[in-house]
Amino acid sequence: MTNIVSLNLSNTSQQLECHITTNTDINTTNTDINSTNTDINTTNTNINSIVNASWYRDNGNGNRLVSDNEGVSILPIVSVTNTSFISTLRFNPITLSTPVSTLVNNSRDTVSMPVLNEYTAGDSFNVACMITAYELSPSIATKGTVNSIYNDSIIRSDVFNIGATGSHKPSLNIPFTNLKLSQSGKYICSYTRSMNNLFVQPSELTSNTSELNIKISTSNISLVRSPKESYYKVNNSVILSCKVAEPDPTLVDVETTAMVKWDSSNNISQQYSAHSYNEYLNHTLNNIKLSDAGEYNCTYYLNSTNPYIIPSDVRTEVTNVTIKIPSGIKASITPLKSHYSVGDSIDLVCSVTYPDSPLIDIDTNMNMQWLNSSNHTLHSYTGINNNTEHTISYTINNVSLSDAGEYTCQYYISSTNNSFVLPSDNMRASTNVFIKIPNEEIPVISNQSVYDAGDDITLSCSVTYTRSSFIDVDTNLALQWFNSSNDTLNSSTIINNNNGHTLTYTISNARLSDAGQYTCSFFINSSNPHIVNSNTTSNFITVKIKIPNDTTPYILVHPSKSYYNVNDNITLSCIIHYPTDHLIDVNTTVNIQWLNDSLDSYTELNDQDQHTFNSTISSLNLTDAGNYTCSFFISALMNINIIRSEANDNSTSIRVKIPKGENPSVNQLKSYYSVGDNITLTCSATYPSYIATNMNMQWLNSSTHTLHSNTSVNTNTKHTISYTINNVSLSDAKEYTCQFNISSNNSFVLDSDYVNDSIKVFIKIPNDKIPVINLIPDQSEYIAGSDITLSCSVTYPYSSYIDVDTNLTLQWFNSSNHTLNSSTIINNNNGHTLTYTISNARLSDAGQYICFFFVNATVNNDVIHSETTSSVTNITVMLSRGTIPSITISQNDPLFGVGSNAILSCSVYYAYSSFIDVDTTVHIEWKHNGVLLESKSTRNTFTNVSLDYRLSDINNEEYTCESYLSATDEALAVPVVVGFIFFGIILLVIIGVIALIICWLKIRGLKPSGVKESKELYTFSRELTKEDTDITETYTLTLTEEFLYQNVKATASTHKRPINSFPSFVKSSKKEIEDEYEDIETLAPSKSDSIAKSHALKNRFQNISPFDDNIVPLVEIKGQEGSNYINASYVS
Repeated sequence: MTNIVSLNLSNTSQQLECHITTNTDINTTNTDINSTNTDINTTNTNINSIVNASWYRDNGNGNRLVSDNEGVSILPIVSVTNTSFISTLRFNPITLSTPVSTLVNNSRDTVSMPVLNEYTAGDSFNVACMITAYELSPSIATKGTVNSIYNDSIIRSDVFNIGATGSHKPSLNIPFTNLKLSQSGKYICSYTRSMNNLFVQPSELTSNTSELNIKISTSNISLVRSPKESYYKVNNSVILSCKVAEPDPTLVDVETTAMVKWDSSNNISQQYSAHSYNEYLNHTLNNIKLSDAGEYNCTYYLNSTNPYIIPSDVRTEVTNVTIKIPSGIKASITPLKSHYSVGDSIDLVCSVTYPDSPLIDIDTNMNMQWLNSSNHTLHSYTGINNNTEHTISYTINNVSLSDAGEYTCQYYISSTNNSFVLPSDNMRASTNVFIKIPNEEIPVISNQSVYDAGDDITLSCSVTYTRSSFIDVDTNLALQWFNSSNDTLNSSTIINNNNGHTLTYTISNARLSDAGQYTCSFFINSSNPHIVNSNTTSNFITVKIKIPNDTTPYILVHPSKSYYNVNDNITLSCIIHYPTDHLIDVNTTVNIQWLNDSLDSYTELNDQDQHTFNSTISSLNLTDAGNYTCSFFISALMNINIIRSEANDNSTSIRVKIPKGENPSVNQLKSYYSVGDNITLTCSATYPSYIATNMNMQWLNSSTHTLHSNTSVNTNTKHTISYTINNVSLSDAKEYTCQFNISSNNSFVLDSDYVNDSIKVFIKIPNDKIPVINLIPDQSEYIAGSDITLSCSVTYPYSSYIDVDTNLTLQWFNSSNHTLNSSTIINNNNGHTLTYTISNARLSDAGQYICFFFVNATVNNDVIHSETTSSVTNITVMLSRGTIPSITISQNDPLFGVGSNAILSCSVYYAYSSFIDVDTTVHIEWKHNGVLLESKSTRNTFTNVSLDYRLSDINNEEYTCESYLSATDEALAVPVVVGFIFFGIILLVIIGVIALIICWLKIRGLKPSGVKESKELYTFSRELTKEDTDITETYTLTLTEEFLYQNVKATASTHKRPINSFPSFVKSSKKEIEDEYEDIETLAPSKSDSIAKSHALKNRFQNISPFDDNIVPLVEIKGQEGSNYINASYVS
């Protein structure tokens, strides 16, 4: 076939050019041309091949080859050396055309179909049409079509491409699934090879014919037959029926026929006959007998008129006709005893005769058996049935419980060799073998039998049934409790496991009515009704219940006293309140007794809430003293198993008291004793004896501790008891009591009251310790304003006599016997110190101070405190030295001659001080050589006091003016003496000079202040010798001072001059002496401010005050004069 690569058509020139390129060997080139269009395919032709070019014209009905007679010019067939050529066709317009075609040459191709075997409807298989297509010449590509044809109809087709070169083997698969009868017949495979060119005719090949034969299947066809009974009885009729069910139309889809017949080896032989589906074929057996028993066959097959359909296989269904042998008469069994004991032997005998019958037309056997209750064969027998009596026996030896039961004798008739003859029914006759359980066991009951009402009483009954080989079945142990009324209280049945069985019955909260006999019975049984229960054994217990009694009798004694005196009358009442109790559910009685021999008893029915039993004792005496007991119990009237209650009792004591006697007599003691003394205490008593009694005498201390006692038979005589306290100590100081009473050996005779007398023993604490006084500081005199501490110490040593707690007491008293300080401490033998401090001592503090010491007991008033010892000290208070006495001489001339007269004047001023808190007296004295010349005493009014003394017959001696203060009433203060001594009175000049100097100093205002004056503040001396030519004068000025708050400079100068020139020096050098005095530096700066009147009260000492330029100023309080002042100086 030619493939057109390009085609150029030109209608104008009436010329068509066909350019062809080939690559295969082609015989012809087909070109479809029509007036308006030409379809051109390209055929590739191998180079150097020969191409035959033909032109075809389409005339509307097909293609035709253009021929030369149409007046066209066609290029001849040429050898192609190139890959293309041009074929040219020139023609005139054509109106008519004749188709021209060619046939594909496939003579070498083959098609085949396998031969179909015989199949059965419902089968499934595949059949293939096999094609072999060979290469064409020239080689061109084609198409192949394969068809499967059944009864001239295509049932399956397939198209496939066949290549231009080589051979090809395509196939067409024809599947058959669930083959139907209608598919049977002839099958052919056809094969056509063609091109897609209308001018090339296809070629066709066919295979051989293959026949498909299908066999009718009966796999899904059912055969219904009858009869369906399991067996038949003789002399009955049996209808044999058989029908074929309609086959499955999906497989058997054509008309078929069922061919059916009955046959049997015994008496049936039939031919097949056609029957419609579901139509029965029947055959009847009349008056059947045993020989008719056997197999009967229903045979069938399916057939069709179609020659390609094969009849089905023959099928046979078997129906069995089973005939049962009729039963005979009942067997006869020899009767047995009502029951047997274990260990016995039992013979079982059974007999039977089977009657003859024409329906029993085969040989049969007699089959006999003995069966136990488990249907187990014990013994069997089989013999030929000859219509005679048959007997079978079985012996049970040494029977046990398991042998008890129903035993059955059965027989049946069976065929000797026909399996379709059923044996007759078993004809049974039964007999019961009863075996009794042995029992020799007695139940055991716990042996407690007495209980209290209200108890929970558990009755326990136990039994163990001994294992035995005869007891070879499960048995039950049955225990039962019965009361005396034979009421079942409790029962229990358990399986006997040879471990014993216990049954309890509890009587809860037992009442009296529960008292009685309780029986426990025991037997053995089995669930097997053929096992006879054992004999019942029993045991019993008597339950005794004690009546409760928690009630205590209540006793009243009238009159009610703790004790009685003789001749009193008393009534004893015993009262019983026995409460209602649900446990007391039977009639009871109350029984009351006074257990004393002389008293009665009481018994009454317990039907009331209270029972009272009285007994009276008249004219009570000591023999009636004792314990009286009331006892009662509750008892039942009728039931001997109710135990009377416990006897409850209560007692009361009747005590008779012995009268007391007269007070004892105790000897008198000293007012007090000293430690270490021996003290004897003596006591006497007499008691008139009425009965046999004892006299009990005792000495007791204040703690009622018995020191000494004595008991003796009272003989109506005087009894004396003594007790000596040896070597007494302080703890023995107390009250001692002598007491006695009368007692009896009868515990219900009360002792008489004690009568007693007491005496006190006083013991004095010894004390020989003197307190020791110390003064701090230790001085003979103290300046007023000082702090003085008075210390008093004492140590009281340990002593065995001081065996109670004691206190050490120290006290300070002044001379007015006022207590200044005191202290009491517990004596711990470490000593005691008491101090008293006098702060800022004043004149009133001067005097005698006494420290007292004594020891006393802490709590014991019978210990007399010790003697008081004391020590005394005197306190002397001295004022600070005051103003130096001022001494003046009445003569203006300071020089006196020996034997001259002069008036010595001495004045003193004592300023006010807070330390002078008593009335004082100023004393001034002139003395000569210690001898008082003249004195003056006057009340101190804080003004100047002066004393003058006239000198006569002046000589060379010393005169002293002394001044001091003393208390007005008593010497509270030591006088402060200020003296001014003149030496060398003979040297009057010197005295005069000194007087002038002092006066001048006073005039100048020189007044030493803040100085603590001494007795000799200024001393002037003049020494004279007998030699006039060698008179020397020594003038010495010594100034000593002590300042408290300031530093004051003091200077002293000494001028030596010959004594013989001193008088002239005094006369001629007055101015020089004054100038020399001026050279002395003023000792004190100004104190004008500090000594102002408004400040005077703020200066403790009038002569001690600050300087103006060194005073500490305060901020002045408005309206308060002097508020800016304080006696204080800056210290640098």
